Amino acid sequence: MQNRIGETSDHYIICGMGDTGRHAALELRKTGTPYVVVDSVEDNLKRARALNPEYLGDVLYVVGDATEEDVLERAGIARAKGLLAALPHDKDNLVITVLAHQRFPKLRVVSRASDQKFAERIAKAGANATVSVSQIGGLRMASEAIRPHAVGFLDAMLKNQNKTLRVEDL
Repeated sequence: MQNRIGETSDHYIICGMGDTGRHAALELRKTGTPYVVVDSVEDNLKRARALNPEYLGDVLYVVGDATEEDVLERAGIARAKGLLAALPHDKDNLVITVLAHQRFPKLRVVSRASDQKFAERIAKAGANATVSVSQIGGLRMASEAIRPHAVGFLDAMLKNQNKTLRVEDL
């Protein structure tokens, strides 16, 4: 496994394979984007594979604490294109962001943040973007209620299992 990770470059590192990390991994896999997962609990990887075996069967991963610099190095952070800090605790995502930004200031870091004050701290620490899972969920629910056709279009674009349709940056 470590040899394959060592040969990987321009990839994304997903820190945490809970629900948020698993969905991020599924999206990266669907779009053909290389990634390496870091999780301290190997059972989280097994659970993710059991839920989505067709997408996560051969995932590259490192078992370890993503708040430790040597673990991120084993995941190939020096060759990575970006990092997704998707751990459940904001303080851990803050630590990951600081480590990544200090060593690799050009690395794109996107971090999960549950608390708005931590979202601001994580952004000040160097994250390019923060994502509040509960805020996104709430926006989605409201959009589903007031704009069902627009949401339906986006769902068709994102969830179609036969095709991978995405809007890219211009």
